[in-house]
Amino acid sequence: MDRGFITALGADGKRSIVEVDRSVNYGVDFSFNVVNSNLIEIDTITPIINRNWDIETKLFYNAEQADDVRSEVIAVLADGSLARRVQGNDDRQLNTFFARLQTRGEFNFTFPIQLVAGAEYHQQKEKWINFAGNNQIGGTATNPYSYTLINDSATATRDHRDVTNKSYGIFSQLDITPIEDVTVTLGLREEFYSAEFEKVVLNSGVTTSADTPKDSKFTKSAGVVWKIIPELSLYSSYADTFSAQNIYTGDQTTAVLPPQEGRQYEAGAKWSTLDDRLLLTAAYFDIKQNNNVETVNGEPELSGGIDTNGLEFSLAANPIKGWNIRAAVGLLQAEIVSETSTNGNRPTNVPKKTASLWTSYEFQGSDTLLKGFGISTGLSHVANRYGDTNNSFELGDYTLLDAGIWYYLPPIGGSSIRLDLGVKNITDEKYYTASGGTYRISVGAPRTFFSGIRVDF
Repeated sequence: MDRGFITALGADGKRSIVEVDRSVNYGVDFSFNVVNSNLIEIDTITPIINRNWDIETKLFYNAEQADDVRSEVIAVLADGSLARRVQGNDDRQLNTFFARLQTRGEFNFTFPIQLVAGAEYHQQKEKWINFAGNNQIGGTATNPYSYTLINDSATATRDHRDVTNKSYGIFSQLDITPIEDVTVTLGLREEFYSAEFEKVVLNSGVTTSADTPKDSKFTKSAGVVWKIIPELSLYSSYADTFSAQNIYTGDQTTAVLPPQEGRQYEAGAKWSTLDDRLLLTAAYFDIKQNNNVETVNGEPELSGGIDTNGLEFSLAANPIKGWNIRAAVGLLQAEIVSETSTNGNRPTNVPKKTASLWTSYEFQGSDTLLKGFGISTGLSHVANRYGDTNNSFELGDYTLLDAGIWYYLPPIGGSSIRLDLGVKNITDEKYYTASGGTYRISVGAPRTFFSGIRVDF
């Protein structure tokens, strides 16, 4: 279980990612992560009232049990040596339950109205034994193997943690058509939430607890879609955003944090032309969020608010039968709003622009031996990003080239078989996908070949 690459301070006082071969890791050979999961989901739709209305239900339950042992880089010391420790979890049990009951239907009240209304309940219970060994000094950022970590997990400090998060609420959404070609959407939701936490240090019996008292939040949303002509539609929307953060438990700390709240505006246009063979979309959005939380090197941190606005453009085209083209460009401005030194900085892992281009072709016609054979290729680009809220180091930008081929075997009865071959990151570019802190830099996958078989009945 390797946490990725690490950063270190240079002679210029600036932090940067330590350049090592992609095969280097700071983990240990005795690390492991075993996860067992059992999932049940039941969805039902029952027609009522002359089939103009439905009663819809969803029940979801997932029981997960896990054990893990890993090593963590804690610091890079002034002499270049590493400080690491062995830590992990014993008998981590995570049980998640979700239920929804809603009705969906339509009626006329001066003009047509579609209604969805219902209630949801969500509960998550997690309990586990967390342990952390002593800090061990040895090895360097470029040669971590020069020191062998001792597995002191059996004698490590242990504590038992128990967290329960609950939320439930009622909601409704109306889709109203006041005039032809105009649809207005209105949404309301009342959310109730609470959380409880307890930690017992097993070798001393010291117990600490924290809780988020039961509270609620009312949110609303509204939108309008106007089909000016059959080929062109304009839309705009507003929504309150809300997420109960409840209680965060890091590797060493526990934090009771306020909910994340904010609002979002969006406006855009969709244009379909050439007999729907070309679809163009453009959108502008403006988002404000408060009480954002980041997990930095395994610990929760309240990073303040984030103000974001940007533009998105996309294209979907089918010039001829079998040929598909997809392209998208995103331009993003984002800054942290805080009373700390990070005010005005760019949020972690957020690029200023992204872009993608993908094209594929599958041969058509029953009179060719190539029928069912397809080929695809594409590019994706992500601009430079910062690795922390202090903007103290950069992750760099990257561009990936992927390609693939497939073939549909002649159908057998009512089934079809598809064979796939492909390669990702053809140029074997070294890149970093995200940062989880100064000692948790996620490294992108090298050139990767894959194959697969899909059977449809």
